[in-house]
Amino acid sequence: MGYLGQMYLRGEFVQVDHRTAYKYFKASAERGSAMGLNGMGLCYWRGIEVVQDYDEAWSFFDKAIAKEHTEAHYNAAMMLKEWNAVLYADTISTYLMRAVKAGHLISHYELARTYEHEQGFCSLAVYLLKTFNEKGDMASLLDDAHKHFVKKNYNQAISRYLFMGGQGYEVAQSNLAYLINDRNFLFISNMTSHTNTQKYTQ
Repeated sequence: MGYLGQMYLRGEFVQVDHRTAYKYFKASAERGSAMGLNGMGLCYWRGIEVVQDYDEAWSFFDKAIAKEHTEAHYNAAMMLKEWNAVLYADTISTYLMRAVKAGHLISHYELARTYEHEQGFCSLAVYLLKTFNEKGDMASLLDDAHKHFVKKNYNQAISRYLFMGGQGYEVAQSNLAYLINDRNFLFISNMTSHTNTQKYTQ
């Protein structure tokens, strides 16, 4: 249900529908799903179908973080940065670093921005930006995957979504879930996935 919430929130293969997204996030969160809890955090952070409430958003993000949900670490950091970047500077850095260690690509960029003017952290900021730039061509890869989907080259689309999902790209994870659940794709050969993954990491 959490994936469905993301699909309706972002308009992935469906029309954007915040009410439906909230419904799925709420149902998922009530079942203790980390993705649902993260989704509810997003809703309260951005005021989606609810009155914006940072405290309530934090409560949901915190529960998702307790379940080691990588995207929740990133979202909580971004919310705290928006709320009071100076007051919560240490917590923001901690959460972004945890997301980076989990392979969350966008967190590399945000943590680099956090450290770029900090004395003693210049080399780390450069490393983070280098990693982001080397692996960050996700927009074109996402577009390529969508083109394969439209042409019904589903295995090609799935292999690309698998790679992007492994890098922590939530849009790709949602699209992959759609393909697997809606199209009943239960198996992709390890050889196909491995070959494509090697291609995209070269």
